[in-house]
Amino acid sequence: MEDILVIRDPEVAKLLADDTRRKILKLLTIGEFSAYQLARLLKKNTAAIDYHLRLLEKAGLIKHVRTEVRGNLVKKYYASVAKMYLVSYSLSGSEEEKAKEVKKVFNEYLENVVRNLEIFDVSLTPENRARIKFLLKEYLKFKEKTIEFLLSRKKDTITHAVGIRLLLDFLTTVFAFHEPTVHRLLKEGYRILESGGVKLEES
Repeated sequence: MEDILVIRDPEVAKLLADDTRRKILKLLTIGEFSAYQLARLLKKNTAAIDYHLRLLEKAGLIKHVRTEVRGNLVKKYYASVAKMYLVSYSLSGSEEEKAKEVKKVFNEYLENVVRNLEIFDVSLTPENRARIKFLLKEYLKFKEKTIEFLLSRKKDTITHAVGIRLLLDFLTTVFAFHEPTVHRLLKEGYRILESGGVKLEES
């Protein structure tokens, strides 16, 4: 199993726009599962899970690891090919038709993210909602670029994927603090959130 797989193919990146496929992939980084087991965990029908598994396997994101036969029942088990997945920041600047489709899906994803601010009692004007969406997009591009840079310096195998996620998030935050452009984006984001009714209490 690879440590972290960087996805640079727009067609593969587009697959991960689907919420069910992302959940399947996350489960398969934990262990081996059959379509039936995944269907029960995700409360989906087995045929739908089978369809998603075929797409993920064809894209090279998962692999068939073993088959279990009990009488007339045949169960195929799948596992992830990597501990973590990262969509390359380079796709955000590509003008290929497939990359444009990825960006369209990504924009819809960001719209949903911004809409979720309402859960935390954040009320924004349409202009500020659009600005937060832009700030999120720019920050994610910076984050992905930074993580790719950090991965290029990796000298050993990653043994604990959970720990590495926290470490990569922390290192990205440290880099962001010392990157003037990104620092300004974050400060602007905080000002917008303040205007929407959110303010951290001073300790």
